[in-house]
Amino acid sequence: MKRNYFAFGFVLLALAFITMDANAQTRYVDVDPGIGTLNDSIKGDTTALGARIDPENTVYRLQRGNEAYYGLIGSISNSGYPLTIVAEDGDGARPFLQPRDEGDGSSRAFRPKGDITLNSLHVTNLDQLGGLNDRILRCDDNGIRVTLDNCWFDQTSQSFIRVDDPDMTFVITNCVVSNIGQPKDPNNGRGIDDRGNNIDTIIIENCTFYNVTSRVIRDDGGTNKYVRMNNNTMVNIGQMGITFGSTGMLELKNNIAMNAGFMPLDDDNIGDWIVFSVDSVTIDSVTKVAPVVDMTNNSAYLDSAKLVPYLNDTTFITPFMNPTLMYALIAAGDENANMIMNIEFPDGPPFNDSMLVYHYNPDYNVDNTPEWEVPEVPGVGEGGNGLYHLDVPYDFGYINSKAFVAGTDGKQLGDRNWVADRAVMELIDFEDPIDRLFWVQMANAGDAPENMAIVPNPDMTGINTSAGVMMFSVQDNADPWAGAWSDAQGYMEFTTEKHYMEMMVYKDVISNCGLKVEAGGTATEVKVPNTVTNEWELIAFDFSANIGETLTRIVFFPDFPETREAGSTAYIDNIQIVIKPVGVETSEGLTLRVYPNPASDHMIVQYQGMTHILVRDILGKTVKSIQLQGEDYTTIAVDDLSEGIYFITIGTEGSSVTAKFLKR
Repeated sequence: MKRNYFAFGFVLLALAFITMDANAQTRYVDVDPGIGTLNDSIKGDTTALGARIDPENTVYRLQRGNEAYYGLIGSISNSGYPLTIVAEDGDGARPFLQPRDEGDGSSRAFRPKGDITLNSLHVTNLDQLGGLNDRILRCDDNGIRVTLDNCWFDQTSQSFIRVDDPDMTFVITNCVVSNIGQPKDPNNGRGIDDRGNNIDTIIIENCTFYNVTSRVIRDDGGTNKYVRMNNNTMVNIGQMGITFGSTGMLELKNNIAMNAGFMPLDDDNIGDWIVFSVDSVTIDSVTKVAPVVDMTNNSAYLDSAKLVPYLNDTTFITPFMNPTLMYALIAAGDENANMIMNIEFPDGPPFNDSMLVYHYNPDYNVDNTPEWEVPEVPGVGEGGNGLYHLDVPYDFGYINSKAFVAGTDGKQLGDRNWVADRAVMELIDFEDPIDRLFWVQMANAGDAPENMAIVPNPDMTGINTSAGVMMFSVQDNADPWAGAWSDAQGYMEFTTEKHYMEMMVYKDVISNCGLKVEAGGTATEVKVPNTVTNEWELIAFDFSANIGETLTRIVFFPDFPETREAGSTAYIDNIQIVIKPVGVETSEGLTLRVYPNPASDHMIVQYQGMTHILVRDILGKTVKSIQLQGEDYTTIAVDDLSEGIYFITIGTEGSSVTAKFLKR
């Protein structure tokens, strides 16, 4: 693309160029790669009298690509004016910013003393000689705003961001923050360290933090007016997760914390280390106001492999949340909307032992800990320019057909940069015991955990031969609508062809079974009674009211009488959306429905007054003959049939009707 430039300033003659847009609103200063070029471009961007040239509209634009190396001679700093540094448009590697040691040591990357905006950069605090500086951004003036987007910040001995003055605002989106602190000195590895200063606003969304020795946010006595942390993934946070301190309003949604608090705590720090914690706001010496907390759909998981070598009489697991946060959640009714659960990631680390931060030694001697593992990238080390920025070395997006716990918007938890939205809902088969964690019990007379569990199939001889099923024990004094809901099963897209759902039930009473869909469309509840007891039956539910809608929450009601007179025990299994049954109209005005079609292991047949069913193959040979007692609805097994086309004939007292189906 052709660009027009003009030179300015003797020092910058060969280093930087300015591009004016047609409306003279945004002033771009294009900075060439090199050692000191960015420092000189920013410092020298003044008039002959030393005044800044249009600082409100100036953007320093850096090149992309494998050779886009910007060596920093001293910290990038601004005082009294806003500073914006971005990468040029395109898909090339982010420009790589690295402190340089030219004989008298190196300095941290940034020391902003005014508003600062960074976009699409890769910044390290590790200089070219292996020296590690202490903070990537040391923010040093009252009320400044720090805006960071689509950046990768890597390697520092202490904090990612240090706060030196009060009333700052931090907006961090779509960023990766990694290798913060040194394992041999874990107390110093902090994401944002407030140093006791009050903070106006913290917003962190769609970000990934990995390998942080102490915590993502460290409070040292300051107060936060407002904090919003949504859709973040945090992996290998040594001592704690996030300690917010005194916070007026906290929004914490859709976050994953894996191995947050994996460093063993002992008797000396019990009560001090928490995965998520927040404190009340002190109004005066005696008055405290509880924080306003909106915390839902957060998951934390501590890999047991990291704990086993440390387990002894003085080792404890870091608690999930502190009492203040728990009380706030109870007051809001959200105490069950966050949980500790297993988490999987689709790709292994790109180099050996990259997830192992500390030696597995029961005696735990921090002096023996290794440094962070870093990829062996060509160009790093002697003779290289440190171009360790071409690829982020982890993919922390996780994949699972259930997507584990869904976000509040029905999408995956954690950083949304890594994978696409979770898939359309598939078969809910309750085979894995961890599936129990995806369901929240409701209206069951106290909702005791033992009332709902994944258990062995009570009868594998009928139409349901799967090993695991969901058991739901309805209590005598439960509400009629006792059941469970889940936001973790994927999208339910209802179309003209697919708006029926089915569920297998095994019950000890005859009563309505129910399914309900909601969140994202019309809330629809459908109830259908079972017709037999103590054997599996396949029940179909018609959600034609939701055609054209996509919903994200599913609710089941195993025993839904008009009024509750007694409890019951029910088992449910194999919930799924199926293709609309094909109707065959008869001369009597009745309609035969046979579905799913194609079928794999079972079929539902609906026709008024059925007395017998014959199934014949394409050659006319009878392969099934079933006698009935005038039923309008039945389920037949077809898992024993070979793949191919079959004809099903339904007989009643005075007529018969035939339809065709495909066995897959």
